[in-house]
Amino acid sequence: MLLLLLACPSPTEKPQKEDPPTESATDSPVDSPLPDCEESAGGTVEEAAFPWQSWDDGVSAVTMADFGSVTGVDGTTSYDLSATPGWEGVRFELDHPSKIHALRVNYGMLPPEQVPVTMGLYPDFGHNGFDYWIDQPLWTGTRCLSAADQDGWVTYKVDPPLLVDGPGLVYAASYRDGDAGPMLWGDAGTGGDGACGAWDDCHSAIRYPLADKASYYTGLSFPLQYDFLIQAQVETVSEIAPEATWFQPADVGLPASGNIAWGDYDDDGDDDIMLAGPSLYRNDGGTFVDVSAQAGVQVGIGTAGGVWGDFDNDGCLDFYGMNGSRDAGPSGNELLLRSNCDGSFSDVTAFAGIDDLQDSVDCLSEGTPQHSPTYGAAWGDFDNDGFLDLVQANFLCFDDYTYYPDRFWHNNGDGTFSEWGEDHGFEWDALAGRGAMALDADLDGDIDIAINNYVLQKNLYYRNMGDGIFEERAALVGLAGTYSRGYFGHTIGMAFGDLDNDGDFDSVHANLAHPRYYEFSDQTQLLIQDRGSWVDEAADRGLDYHETHSNPSLLDFENDGDLDLTISEVYAGRPTDVYVNDGTAHYTATREEAGFTTENGWGSAVSDFDNDGDEDLMLTTLFRNDLATGHYLKLRLVGDVASNRAAIGAVAWVHAGGRTWVRTVSGGNGVGNQDSQTLHVGLGSISKVDSVEVWFPGGYLRNYSDLQVDHSYRLTESGLATEGLGR
Repeated sequence: MLLLLLACPSPTEKPQKEDPPTESATDSPVDSPLPDCEESAGGTVEEAAFPWQSWDDGVSAVTMADFGSVTGVDGTTSYDLSATPGWEGVRFELDHPSKIHALRVNYGMLPPEQVPVTMGLYPDFGHNGFDYWIDQPLWTGTRCLSAADQDGWVTYKVDPPLLVDGPGLVYAASYRDGDAGPMLWGDAGTGGDGACGAWDDCHSAIRYPLADKASYYTGLSFPLQYDFLIQAQVETVSEIAPEATWFQPADVGLPASGNIAWGDYDDDGDDDIMLAGPSLYRNDGGTFVDVSAQAGVQVGIGTAGGVWGDFDNDGCLDFYGMNGSRDAGPSGNELLLRSNCDGSFSDVTAFAGIDDLQDSVDCLSEGTPQHSPTYGAAWGDFDNDGFLDLVQANFLCFDDYTYYPDRFWHNNGDGTFSEWGEDHGFEWDALAGRGAMALDADLDGDIDIAINNYVLQKNLYYRNMGDGIFEERAALVGLAGTYSRGYFGHTIGMAFGDLDNDGDFDSVHANLAHPRYYEFSDQTQLLIQDRGSWVDEAADRGLDYHETHSNPSLLDFENDGDLDLTISEVYAGRPTDVYVNDGTAHYTATREEAGFTTENGWGSAVSDFDNDGDEDLMLTTLFRNDLATGHYLKLRLVGDVASNRAAIGAVAWVHAGGRTWVRTVSGGNGVGNQDSQTLHVGLGSISKVDSVEVWFPGGYLRNYSDLQVDHSYRLTESGLATEGLGR
């Protein structure tokens, strides 16, 4: 992008064609006469039948011949923006399943002789707004044109019309073989400040597939600040009314937030929520009230959200607040809030001893010891002693790309914590941590730890070997990422759950992967477990490649008994990806039906906040599930014998109708988020629960019977099953 801007005239210096055409983009240009040639994409186009989608202002003003050159990634090779063979294209944004009936194009240069000129429609590549698959055309059409067609609109009829399932992006583009090829007109204006900084500022793109090919998978590609004069005639085939989607925006008193932690801090049976700030919102029957001040939650410390856990086993949820900062510079203090069991909290950070003040990284050259920026955290009982321990996933300093080591805190059982390190198997090598989970991933009876890392670094999986001793085995078991050219991936968030309903925990790693590095960057991985090893099967199971995948969430949209998937995407214009599970971990993209409107999303976390029996989702903003129809069972687990009181890390097996579902209680997941600690199992048409088994970490395996579908229960480690979730 920077190279392009340096090579281009500024908007005030923009070259203008003499006496440019003045017809507007909404006019209906007349087809140019067809020369006598064999191939043609002409024909009658119904001008009034369907609207034309366009971005240009209709004024022919500039071509790539008016621009200079760019220097390649090696710093020496120069590429002439006009003479270098490349593609000129425009993206069209389809909000619904659509048919494209025609294209109309205005050429700014044609070779002097009569030539066939091909236009094409191409699929999106990564949803970044300017990259598309040039080797996978959806449609191509050829018009025989001559110099007489220059300066006029030419229509290409798409026959038969191209059906695009949508919603999504489609690109109309033509290939220019250097100065000898056809060249498109660009219009007279630019969006925004002309720097293509915002998604809607620029809709046209240049692609030079052979330029810098040794470094970039796609060659050079970038958005152009002037819109090429290409327009598309688009028919909306079907459209789902907003009120008919699965999820609806929930206006219940919550602000937007990228850090989300669900937890029933007052133990009244519905999930409250802590957002970035931190800010505590009490759930009052499905609406939320900001109680931060009266609860003693001090805004400005532990600002990046955090995780709920009852570290002192008094039956009231406490809260650890992360101190990450979005600019990844020096951060504030950690925050540990102990519940007073009366709706208020006391700051016990200093007494507890959780403090990752360090002097190994001097970010921004401040010259003093600094706290590590913590982006992910999770509670879990490392040694099965009945007390919750804590893992901090620490990030980086963007100033010089130095990294902070993760920290592992063991609960001493008296309100204080001691740091565990290499003597317990934890690595001291500093990586760019963005998220953490603590769960019994291999179902062997102790809590393992997974940490996802950014900056093309390996992810970590600490397998618990017993007695609080861990071994880092991510590469051995398939959770490190795919190693290629010395790199792994940018894993922003991860989630664990039984995707294929075979009784073990699979995983989703959401990876940000740039198209230029597509051939060796990890794209988002859907990792299926087989007896303690994981294999990435994302491509075979229906996941699409999008550049900026960020945070995955697993929930059963329909209560039909399988885990569906959402993946947020950062940056403006990037929508949330939504996938529906067919029950075997094969997924179908269904964004429009879902109803999520979040773009530039970050964190996400799951809860049935209104206790109506279906799972809702906070996805930067809160969405309420309105259309789930299957039966369900909800379980709140309580460790009241030997396990931690909140039963974080506990595993439940629900047996019904000849099937078994497995769920685990979240102590933190994704990129610094936390799902509800109430377990939710969709049962579809099954109307009878046979039994439920629960393993409590460090405690007992219990069996429960006589539970009814469409009910909620509180199950204690001592063996009691009580209807209702609250105390």
